[in-house]
Amino acid sequence: MDCGRRGSRGAGTAFLSAVLLAALSGCPALQGIEYQLRLRIEGRGTLTSVPDSDMHLVGTTVALTASPGDGWRFDRWADDLSGTKPSATITMDGDRTVTAVFERRTEYALAVDWIGNGTVAISPERDSYEAGHEVTLTPIPDVGWRFDQWEGDLGGNDDPAEITMAADLQVTAVFVVTDRYSLSIVATQGEGVVSLLPPGGTYDSGTIVALTAHPAAGWRFDRWGEDLSSVANPARVTMNSSLDVVAVFVPD
Repeated sequence: MDCGRRGSRGAGTAFLSAVLLAALSGCPALQGIEYQLRLRIEGRGTLTSVPDSDMHLVGTTVALTASPGDGWRFDRWADDLSGTKPSATITMDGDRTVTAVFERRTEYALAVDWIGNGTVAISPERDSYEAGHEVTLTPIPDVGWRFDQWEGDLGGNDDPAEITMAADLQVTAVFVVTDRYSLSIVATQGEGVVSLLPPGGTYDSGTIVALTAHPAAGWRFDRWGEDLSSVANPARVTMNSSLDVVAVFVPD
């Protein structure tokens, strides 16, 4: 049999057919041919091959895996290999050059959770966001709880808060049990009544309560006493502690 070389390097399918035919017929000259595989990277990432070698025997199938770096994604293969899947194979029937092309990621994920009782409204709410997009986060505490602070990739206690998407981000809203205080009308001097808005007499810390004095016929409101010193009617107080209030009415 003629074991002379048929075709030339890089001759593609015709040459590979000849190589396989020679291999089947036991031709040692063609069985020992090696080709070089050059691996290149564009962008940021890694490219591995199995077998891990620059030189490969003719007909060898090499498995290639492209892994992007942080903030990058695999885009495509270039030069002597095409496709967009990060795992691919190439058959060595000639010297080959393969380039893994990575591109910067332009979309990022936002993970939001919370500690305590409440939830967080996200606007807009999407699976992913373009780089530079601003997202508004609004904490919504359950009754008896209050928003305390942000943790993770967002700090502070802004309500609502905005965050700019420049990477995959994780944010946690922390809710704590609300301090509650009582507002008591312990007495009235003269004839009249007092109403509270909102009503109830027990309030979460920071609640603003309006007190309105309603004098009886022939009487007029004069002033507030005890823990509230004012002549305003209605008067407003911010509940940061428990308060005892007296309403003073005098004859009109």
